[in-house]
Amino acid sequence: MERKGKPFFGGQPIGPDIRALNEAFPDLQAGVPVPYEAIGTVIGAHWPDGRFKRVLKAWRDSIEPTVYLTQCDGPNKRLLILAPKEALGHLHDEFGTAKRKVIKTARRARYVRPKDELTQAKADHFQQLTAKTAHEMEVVHRRLAVPKTPVLPSAATSE
Repeated sequence: MERKGKPFFGGQPIGPDIRALNEAFPDLQAGVPVPYEAIGTVIGAHWPDGRFKRVLKAWRDSIEPTVYLTQCDGPNKRLLILAPKEALGHLHDEFGTAKRKVIKTARRARYVRPKDELTQAKADHFQQLTAKTAHEMEVVHRRLAVPKTPVLPSAATSE
């Protein structure tokens, strides 16, 4: 079954820009940054234009299944391809942010007290679900943590 694309409405399509970026940067390697100036010259837009951001996001979404994870390094104005160890740390940080957002949402749900019984039951159910999700995210976040390498030799290994 052939997948049909969405019809295009207004503006410029980003598909040709993504193909141009794939041709300009065929072999992306972990740890090698791609400066925004190089990306801008290929697509004809510059940082921080909205078009540049849209094309960059679409390009990152298209290459992440085939390459390592990418990270936009805003202050240095470059796209960085993360090595597996760096990608794990990046995922750990993103997961922690998502966990905090879920916990904040669960706290806010406590203050929703509608007068209708059905809506109140829905609010209670939502609060219970977010609390369970926050707990599960906490457990997974702890499991994702990169083990810290000891700096000093321990007493057990010095024998």
